[in-house]
Amino acid sequence: MTDTTVHATTSMRPEPRATFAGQVGAVLGRHMLVLRRNPALAAATLLGPVSLVLMFGYVFGGAIAGADIATYRSNLIASALVLTAGTSLVIIAADTARDVKEGMTPRVLAMPVSRLAILLGATVAQLLVSVVLYAVMIGVGLLTGWRWQAGFPAALAGLGLLVLFGYALSWLGVHLGLVIRDEQVIQQLASLILGTVLFSNAMVPVETMPGVPRAIAEWNPFSAVVSAVRYQFGTAPVADGPWPLAHPVLATVGWSVLLLAAFVPLATRRLARQG
Repeated sequence: MTDTTVHATTSMRPEPRATFAGQVGAVLGRHMLVLRRNPALAAATLLGPVSLVLMFGYVFGGAIAGADIATYRSNLIASALVLTAGTSLVIIAADTARDVKEGMTPRVLAMPVSRLAILLGATVAQLLVSVVLYAVMIGVGLLTGWRWQAGFPAALAGLGLLVLFGYALSWLGVHLGLVIRDEQVIQQLASLILGTVLFSNAMVPVETMPGVPRAIAEWNPFSAVVSAVRYQFGTAPVADGPWPLAHPVLATVGWSVLLLAAFVPLATRRLARQG
């Protein structure tokens, strides 16, 4: 066999398939590149939570909290962080729907890439962006006089709970994007999704709500997360009430595991059906 024949034979061999980690990394890199080229998106994500902190802390806070306005304002940072996680859900849902509608997802599915790797790359990219957004929100809190009061390790644990829950929400967002497949519809649903965050103890104490709305707010997963983050920050004690509010840390972990257990397989199967 001549050198020319060997070269031709070698060039015809298919390139080895990338490892699963390599596939995740490639998808992650693509999403981070898109986000880097659109920094205004991250700024817009923070606009809503920061606006609510300022509005409820310095406009409506006196009417809601009365003389205890300082404590109310300190608790708003945890609320803003959880609201940022909810906003990230909307963003990844819209991004996923846009990729499907514009044909990016079918093109990626035509490649020898694991479906799970595609979704992991997307959700990890959103996780990294969310961590940066949380850090910025913490900075805003520090500038407005907020301080964690239970020590740095406890505060870090609170942020860990938030990151876990936010990552679980991103899988819900991916599934919504794959099901709806229309970015404009996702944007229309954004107010409903964020309204679910606000229909909790984030901005208003659940004790002030009437019977049925109060029960819904108490069992709203976002209420447990807000309570857990506040408790870890040392700005609010664990409240008496239903199990999720009496054990907010365990409830947050439980809700996160439940979301992941439900939407990782659902989103992966849904993506496979797109090809």
